[in-house]
Amino acid sequence: MVLTGTHLAWRKGTLHIRPTPITVKYLPPIETDNWTADKIDDYIKMVHNIYIENLPESQKPVISEGTLNGSTS
Repeated sequence: MVLTGTHLAWRKGTLHIRPTPITVKYLPPIETDNWTADKIDDYIKMVHNIYIENLPESQKPVISEGTLNGSTS
């Protein structure tokens, strides 16, 4: 499930939540029966990419070359 538009409801630095339209998108289930612990990093990347693919352009993260290669620097 991906929620979009929620960032508009809660303004930075406040505790006040304002009425804002949000979108709830239900994605197909992810089969995990055959997942193994040694591939957990691959699964995390896969699920992360599924979420990104389902975000509107305005909410997608900025992708840099280092990000694509798994680097954090």
